[in-house]
Amino acid sequence: MRSLSVPANALELLLAPLPETNPLSDKVYVTGRLDFPGSGRITLTVDAECPPVFLNARYAPESVPNALTVADVAQGRAPGLSLVSGGLFVVLRKPNGKRTLLTLRRDANAPSAPRCLTEPAGRMDADLLAVCVREANEEIIAVIQPVSEVRPQAELLIFYSEAGLTAHWNSRKEIQYQRRFGHALSGNPQLSSRCIPLSAGVPAWTGLPQTRLTIRTPHSTQDCFGYAWFDEAHNTLEFRRFVEIQLKPGESFAFKDGEAFGREPVFVPMPTQDPWSSLGKFGPLTPLLERLSQAGGGEHPLPVETESV
Repeated sequence: MRSLSVPANALELLLAPLPETNPLSDKVYVTGRLDFPGSGRITLTVDAECPPVFLNARYAPESVPNALTVADVAQGRAPGLSLVSGGLFVVLRKPNGKRTLLTLRRDANAPSAPRCLTEPAGRMDADLLAVCVREANEEIIAVIQPVSEVRPQAELLIFYSEAGLTAHWNSRKEIQYQRRFGHALSGNPQLSSRCIPLSAGVPAWTGLPQTRLTIRTPHSTQDCFGYAWFDEAHNTLEFRRFVEIQLKPGESFAFKDGEAFGREPVFVPMPTQDPWSSLGKFGPLTPLLERLSQAGGGEHPLPVETESV
C-alpha cells in the first residue's frame, strides 16, 4: 500500500473524501474531539491535529508510522479522540398508519456483531449527512410496485438529504435491482425511481430526543439535527436521521440487502405507544438498537461538560 494516496489528517479526509476507486475508500475514517456543552447539544471539532483512523492493521499503509486503527480508538489508545457513525432509520408507513422499521440481520461470519440486527450506517469518512444517505442507499434496495393494468412496474427508492441528491444513484439502483431481484426481471417490469427525502430532524412519534450536532472545522461550521447516542464501549458517537416511506393503497413493497453480504431483511413492527419495544424480540442487536430496546424511546442522557468561560 506504499503508493496509495493517504490523507495526512482527518480534516483533509473530510474536505476531500477518497474516491471509490481508491482501495482505502471506506477503510479510513475521520476522528474528532467531542464536547457536550449542554442538553441536546454536541460539538465535533475536526482539524489538522486529528489523525485519520484505519479499519485495521491490514489497511494501515507503511507510509503512515504508528497509524491508528478503529480498535485503537475504541480501546482508548487515542486520548481525546472519537469516531462518528452516521446512518438512517428507514421506516415504512402502511396505508393504515402502522409503521415498520427496515433492518438487516448479519450472518454468522460477519466481521463484527455476527447475527445481530442492524440498521444501515457507517463510519464518517465524508460530510456526515452524505454518509447517512450513502450508507442507506448502499445497504438497502427497496422497491415499490404500483398498481398497473398494462405492464409490471417497479419503483426503485432513492434516499436523499437536504444537501441534495447524488445523480449516480439512478443507475446504481438499477444494478442493485438486477442483482438482488433477478427473479422479477422475467416479467420485464418498467423501472423508474422514487426519491424519498429525509424527515426534518427527529419525528415526534419516535419518542426520541433531538440533538443538535455542530461540526466545526477551521473553515466552516455545520449544524446537523438528528438522534445521537455516545457509545462509550466503542468510543463512537452514533448519529441517525429518519426517512419514512409512505405506501399507498394497492402498492406492494419489498426490500433486500443492497450489498453482496446476503444479510436477511427483517421488518420490525413499531407500535404507536412504544415504537422500539419490538426490537428485543428480534435480538441479538447492535449496540444502538440494544440501547433503544432497553430505553423504550425515553430520554437518553449524554455526557455533559460545562463550557469554559
